[in-house]
Amino acid sequence: MPLLPLYGDLGTDANFDLLVDDVCRMIEVNPVAWAGVNLDRAVVKVFYLERSLMAVYGAVQIRRSLYYQVEFKKMILNTDSGL
Repeated sequence: MPLLPLYGDLGTDANFDLLVDDVCRMIEVNPVAWAGVNLDRAVVKVFYLERSLMAVYGAVQIRRSLYYQVEFKKMILNTDSGL
């Protein structure tokens, strides 16, 4: 994580917001798309437990997981598979 020190004190709102935005943007431009997952920065920030890169990563994963759980339930409810 050699770039992390460039964000400065993550206790500062502006620095932490920039980190959250950069992590989300990195995922959004990744060639392996997360189809349908909306990485709304405000929603991602709801799920972080502390102001750290790992906490932002965890929050993004929670957001992704919630999206796929909802989509899976929709799929099951819209099929006659008996599952």
